[in-house]
Amino acid sequence: MRIIADVILRETDRVEVTCLVDNQVDLLLANTQVAHRPSMRESWYERPPIAEHGFSVSVTLEISGTKRRILFDSGQSPWTANYNVDALDFDLSYCEAVILSHGHVDHAGGLLMIRKK
Repeated sequence: MRIIADVILRETDRVEVTCLVDNQVDLLLANTQVAHRPSMRESWYERPPIAEHGFSVSVTLEISGTKRRILFDSGQSPWTANYNVDALDFDLSYCEAVILSHGHVDHAGGLLMIRKK
């Protein structure tokens, strides 16, 4: 077995998971202490997030005051994750990496469009 890189695991101060693509969108779901909606522009009802078969989340980790963001999967269609990033007014500009869980299109179909973000 060959070791490609040493990985040092550090304690994480905060983790935020933002769902960009899922099978459903519940626009009436209430905020709680541990789960809340990201800020959406005031006209979110005119351009709400959309759902599709597939999956995509952004994971933001805060470690010792430094934030790191990764994108985990990119949804099925080329446009849904891209559209939802705009609908949620979500910033992917400092996303450092994309992880594709596996090669099925419902997890990797939006990769080329989301890459432009």
